[in-house]
Amino acid sequence: MDENQLAKKTCDMSVGESVKIIRELQGLSQNELVALTGIPQSTLSAIEHD
Repeated sequence: MDENQLAKKTCDMSVGESVKIIRELQGLSQNELVALTGIPQSTLSAIEHD
């Protein structure tokens, strides 16, 4: 058996869901992430809501 097999995908998640989860795991509010990235809050919200 090849020990370098690719991992299998186990769940479906959109980019927006991923961004929100990672932001929340970092303990950041949308406004805090906006301040860190310079992305407008409306854009971040749109990304998180796909």
